[in-house]
Amino acid sequence: MSVAALILQYDEPGWTKATMDCVRASMLEKSILCTFRGGVGSMSAAFNRGMRHIAPDVKYTWMLTNVTFDPAMFLHLVDVIEQHPTCAAIHPAFVSDHPHIRPTGRNEVREVPYIEWTAPLVRMAAWREIGELDEQMPYWGMDLDWSYRAKLSGWKLLVSDVYALNHTYLRSHSDAFDVTKRRKRERAKYDVSTEKRLHGKWGDDWMRLLWPNHPRAGRGRIYT
Repeated sequence: MSVAALILQYDEPGWTKATMDCVRASMLEKSILCTFRGGVGSMSAAFNRGMRHIAPDVKYTWMLTNVTFDPAMFLHLVDVIEQHPTCAAIHPAFVSDHPHIRPTGRNEVREVPYIEWTAPLVRMAAWREIGELDEQMPYWGMDLDWSYRAKLSGWKLLVSDVYALNHTYLRSHSDAFDVTKRRKRERAKYDVSTEKRLHGKWGDDWMRLLWPNHPRAGRGRIYT
């Protein structure tokens, strides 16, 4: 089976290398580095560029940001997605801002309303059907938009916490990296425009489908 890794290149000292070291330890033979314009540019555009270079025989692509992980995680994710032919993408659990992506401690695989774009293993057949990430959502929201389109097309999204992903350094070492501060400012800069685009494309339905527990889901959202 042909599987590729698409690794977002960051400016933080050592973090791209740490991710690549995990990829090599996983015995993933095919990998591509995609440049992320100084660590604060458009994630969606960088991933889209990388995906256009994925060979046509690749069945799954693991899109990785600034993460480290147990090398056994890779084969586990592939095994799970192989067993679920209607799964468009599976994401490993991690300490996320969104509770449904956090580890449960039950070593379970579960269907979720949406995935984040931190380390999704994506089925290429689903990617070709659903389409690329929306580049008008450069910093966040593209994962919500892609998840919504996946659901509309009948695909499922899964999270596994059999192996937990390490993505906590932004919180634990944020004072050490200026690029982290710049990234936080970049996200804040795009929050309003991204939510406006989600609302403009999908109305309120995107929130009802993907974020049913949001306090404003189902009764409209105010954009300022």
